[in-house]
Amino acid sequence: MKLLPVGRSLLVQIRAPEKKSVLLIARQSDEPLQADVIGVGEKVEFPIKEGDRVLLFPYAGTKIAGGTDDAPYLIIGEKDVIGVLKDA
Repeated sequence: MKLLPVGRSLLVQIRAPEKKSVLLIARQSDEPLQADVIGVGEKVEFPIKEGDRVLLFPYAGTKIAGGTDDAPYLIIGEKDVIGVLKDA
């Protein structure tokens, strides 16, 4: 079953924290999150599409079933997106 966001909502998967050797770098609660866009609601005005990587406010969205503990799925509002990350 696939969840399709509606209105101005997006379905994203938080990117797992970086691992360096055996040390896991903990995310600070006030740092922005990086996420991959899985689905886009039909009324989203910002030019975001599936597959984009976005930067989100730290406490954005609602966690939903799916993903993993390190990389959960979230439903977020369009207003929770700080920007789209592009390769240089």
